[in-house]
Amino acid sequence: MATTDNSSYIAPNNFRNKKALLIGINYIGHPQFNLNGCINDTRNAFKLLTEHFHYKAENIRILTDDQTDSTKRPIAASIRASIQWLVDGVQPGDSLFFEFSGHGHQVKDDNGDEDDGLDEVLLPCDYNSGGGFIRDDSLYELLVKPIPVGAHLTVLMDCCHSGTGLDLPFIFSVNSTITTRSAVEIQIVQEQQQQQQQQQQQQQAEPEKKKLSVRDRLKRRVNAKLTQKISLTNSTQAAVPTRTRLFGDALVIAFSGCLDNQTSADTTIRGQAQGAMTNAFLKALQDSNFNISYYQLLANIRQILDSQRRYSQIPQLSYYKEPFPYNQLFSI
Repeated sequence: MATTDNSSYIAPNNFRNKKALLIGINYIGHPQFNLNGCINDTRNAFKLLTEHFHYKAENIRILTDDQTDSTKRPIAASIRASIQWLVDGVQPGDSLFFEFSGHGHQVKDDNGDEDDGLDEVLLPCDYNSGGGFIRDDSLYELLVKPIPVGAHLTVLMDCCHSGTGLDLPFIFSVNSTITTRSAVEIQIVQEQQQQQQQQQQQQQAEPEKKKLSVRDRLKRRVNAKLTQKISLTNSTQAAVPTRTRLFGDALVIAFSGCLDNQTSADTTIRGQAQGAMTNAFLKALQDSNFNISYYQLLANIRQILDSQRRYSQIPQLSYYKEPFPYNQLFSI
């Protein structure tokens, strides 16, 4: 079990700078793939950020496919450029927010880092006209890796197959079965974290992939067997990573609309087309008067969706740094 370490957590209203990137794609002009609520999701998120979390409008970039300016349309190139804009210059004490509402999909894993053999991908509005899709590996490289220690990145992914859409190493589960790790497994994880800097330097210095040692092969085999469940028992948590990806110290948190093998609903609520996950996320915050812990926020999101009895999707919360401040106030 791990105790909560709040060294990278920043309380609400204590951030230095704030920036946000909101992406909503209704796939206008693609009737077979058309969605109705994704652009509204970005508008609702913009209202949340500016009215309740003190984001300045000039520090929020919105990409939607109802715009004619190509730089403001969520084509693949604009999405990548806008992510670069979001992370550019980020410093400790800053808060970044990234939202994607649109189509998610799965394709064959191209580098062997997925346990299920599938990469999760986002579909830009030009996915079938030269833009292609954006893999979770690319999102990790573009969006997660640049975040320094002491900065926050919060992600909301309202799309299908989004459970591990950022390739973050830990998943938080409410009321999950307790999962334990042996002392050997714990030591392996600790060694991976301690050797992060050294391994990154070696990868940069050695362009040719060298044969793994017996010890490295053993570590990879053991790590591949670990489950992703996280337990909450008596205000403690047990986190078990599965990925061989190196762990970081930045506080990166992703709320996803569903498991990797599920779909996220595009629906109509109170007369407005919107994503079921985005609506539940916003409602859970509003019902708590924006004063709620990460743990309770995830639990309430799930309860809201479950209470409506028409959604089978199970929202997920994944993160980059262990231990995770699950009992601290949600902060963006």
